Amino acid sequence: TRFNADNSEQQRYGTGTGGFFSNAPAQLAVDPNNGSVWYVDSFGTSVRKLFPNGQFELQVDGFGENPLALAIDPQDSSLWVCSKESLVKIDQNGSILTKISFGAGQRSSYSVSVHPTDGTVWVGLQSGEMLKLTAGGEEITRIKLKEGRFAFMIQTVTVE
Repeated sequence: TRFNADNSEQQRYGTGTGGFFSNAPAQLAVDPNNGSVWYVDSFGTSVRKLFPNGQFELQVDGFGENPLALAIDPQDSSLWVCSKESLVKIDQNGSILTKISFGAGQRSSYSVSVHPTDGTVWVGLQSGEMLKLTAGGEEITRIKLKEGRFAFMIQTVTVE
């Protein structure tokens, strides 16, 4: 729901079947190019996309166990989705462009951020590592954090 400065309701978004509150959104990402909103369905295995006006547009399934985080590449509006089993890049229409699978009990991805100008991707792993990937998903750099540390919350890459 969007509110006016006086706290009166201005517009209600996405209520009802398939709408914003249908399956507890856990993570949100707004596409800077077109205003669409992607969110993680925390009770399932999907991500959902809303039009800028809040109406349901698209649901994409097949991310394995519980998608955890997502990030939009502002260069092409593609979306990176982290789950316990994989890291997946999809296009604006939900087609899979890249999928990096993690074996059972191996490195689970927990957070993701996309560099706004070159499209490189930073991924935080349960193993206490951070990965830097090309826009196509090839590993560039791996950083091991201190023992016992986890890379849970990579939210924004800032360019100075």
